[in-house]
Amino acid sequence: MPEDFASQIATLRVSLAAEERQWEIGTWSSGSGEGLASMFEVRTLQVARAWLTPDREEGRALMQQVSDDPNDSGARLRPHIDAWLASPDVRFG
Repeated sequence: MPEDFASQIATLRVSLAAEERQWEIGTWSSGSGEGLASMFEVRTLQVARAWLTPDREEGRALMQQVSDDPNDSGARLRPHIDAWLASPDVRFG
């Protein structure tokens, strides 16, 4: 396995773990915007994961989740979503 690909896989795993922790933080937030801040971090990590994953459909599903966020947490991430949607289907190569 090429070193850069192995590094991307490791980064994906870390990103997924961080996303899970942010969901947990948001679940137990007590107010004062903690939950919204946590959701923004979740959406940011989902955008990063979409860029890293070699599976275009998984990436599309992640970007859709960010776009459809009921609290509009992903609004600030719109330029990244648009750039991903405009990118070629070929990944890592």
